[in-house]
Amino acid sequence: MEKEKGSMAVFVFLAAAVAGADLLLKERTVKDMKPGEERRLFGGRLLYRRVHNPGFAMSRLKEYPKLVKGASLAAGAVLAAGWFRQGRQKGHLLEKAGLALMSGGAVGNGYDRLFRGYVVDYIGFPWKKESLRKITWNVADLALLAGGLLWGAASWLSGGKK
Repeated sequence: MEKEKGSMAVFVFLAAAVAGADLLLKERTVKDMKPGEERRLFGGRLLYRRVHNPGFAMSRLKEYPKLVKGASLAAGAVLAAGWFRQGRQKGHLLEKAGLALMSGGAVGNGYDRLFRGYVVDYIGFPWKKESLRKITWNVADLALLAGGLLWGAASWLSGGKK
């Protein structure tokens, strides 16, 4: 049982590290850049920009800020329930890692939605196609995506076994 408790501490640390890194980068971005400003990093392989997103991914539902906040809080509650359920089970390390990544991302973006009214995005890629180039991410978004893929793949591969 002690080993299982120790492994949960690793996942809590992972979630906290994701949220902390995201929030620190957002603070740095807000401090150092004007809204809409863009800089090229690593020889132009990465775009660092400051974008305010009041909606979900790619500003979807930006016209409904209360819905966006409420849905974000509901998603956080679902993740918390997942932690409670999965945390009590032995094994399932990949599912737990996925939940930790998603939880860290949810905290990072949830904090912004609650206290700023929008999410600060700052990572872009210089794709040739303009519709892809204008997409801007943050560490929380990337963690949500990676965590969701990891959790889904691990759950699928385990066949839903407990």
